[in-house]
Amino acid sequence: MSTDDVSASGSQDEGFRPEVIVPPWRDPDRRRYRNAEEVRGVARDLAEQQVVVEVLAIQDGRVRVLDEKDYDQAMFMWEKGVLLTRREYREDVQRHFKGAYEVHSGGVAGIVKMVLPEDTSVASAIHTLTLTEGVGIAGPNYVFHITSGGAGACPASDPVPAVADAPWPASECGDQFSGEGVRVVVVDTGFDEKTAASAPWLDGVTGDQEMVNPHDLGPYAGHGTFVAGVIRAMAPRASVTVRGFLTKGGAITDEALSAQLAAALADRPDIVSMSAGTYTMDNQCPMAFEDTWKKHADKRTLLVAAAGNDTTDRLFFPAAGSAAVGVGALTADGAGRAPYSNFGTNADVYAVGTGHVNAYPNGRYVYRHDQPPTRAADFTHWRASWDGTSFATPLVSGVIAARMSGRALTSNDAWDEVRALAQAQPVPGAGPAVTPAMACSPRPIVGDGTCCCCHCDCSPQGSAT
Repeated sequence: MSTDDVSASGSQDEGFRPEVIVPPWRDPDRRRYRNAEEVRGVARDLAEQQVVVEVLAIQDGRVRVLDEKDYDQAMFMWEKGVLLTRREYREDVQRHFKGAYEVHSGGVAGIVKMVLPEDTSVASAIHTLTLTEGVGIAGPNYVFHITSGGAGACPASDPVPAVADAPWPASECGDQFSGEGVRVVVVDTGFDEKTAASAPWLDGVTGDQEMVNPHDLGPYAGHGTFVAGVIRAMAPRASVTVRGFLTKGGAITDEALSAQLAAALADRPDIVSMSAGTYTMDNQCPMAFEDTWKKHADKRTLLVAAAGNDTTDRLFFPAAGSAAVGVGALTADGAGRAPYSNFGTNADVYAVGTGHVNAYPNGRYVYRHDQPPTRAADFTHWRASWDGTSFATPLVSGVIAARMSGRALTSNDAWDEVRALAQAQPVPGAGPAVTPAMACSPRPIVGDGTCCCCHCDCSPQGSAT
């Protein structure tokens, strides 16, 4: 394979972004090709775990299973021939579908996994159960993936080499707002200790070891470490643990994710930061995830989730769900919504998601925008610049963590204050915007029912605290 090399340059304040690497969202043809390649990769990697997936789209109001040649149209994925149902409904499933059998008994949050007869599709089974038994009886075993373009399980752009001594963006607050004592769990690809050793701001971060191949970094290499770096850039002393839930193609099924999430929630973290999700057939949150969060999450645990990178308001879960703070992405200057960012119900707030510079593994990265690939980069300085709601999300998580420590708040109370500050500073064409400075901005004041933030004079006493 012949490829052109991309070099790196830059400074502490700016990660170099080579013009030859055009982000896929700027080029529809490259975006479609890249999405198809990533879908193939997810299907292949999950098959290694004996999970066979179907790749789907909704066309003319109907769910259609896509042939491999049409993977560029993918909207979501689920495990083939499998239903998830709540324990009390498993006999209803067996009554309607003779030969259906249970493979996991009394799973996480009372979810049961059932294999359908070979002649019964997932979509038709759910349709039958909905008509005869009601909504919510059963659901697919969806595939969650790193915030994507389409169902392609990839960030908004590929990483490009950068040279920097410090992360960007970074905290604008003092030591009081360092996140000390706040526990954050990152749901991602795992943590690369070798990469972290190059970045002082990651000192003390722990997690499941990510297996990084320096000869072929792949589209998700270092994603979890990069996300942890963004949180620490906002909250330098927060306790951050990166869980390696998304180790196969940056993806995991609803059932498997929920089992691992339940274990992570047992430690009662203050914040769960999740740069992953999925679209669904019926715009309902995947069953196992929803039930697991309701059953296992402490009331003081806040879920912060990425809105997705498809420039759509189609619901992307868990960001669009009521349990999550959904985060969309802004341009690098914070002046507008990033062209790739999802919006609408997916995004409660927005934050800079473009041009992040943070820790990234050294090695060879091939840009799979074309067939055959024509460009590659050698990462040699342990840094990258990267775009996506994947990185706007940990920025918001970090700001909330920093505010928690500085004002001795719970995660939910800190979020309420950050949200009020963001609502007072909306970005045109996007919405409420979170900035690093909001970790330590004066408390928003509510006077006559209108939120008044920072330096307003709308309280009965006329002062901010």
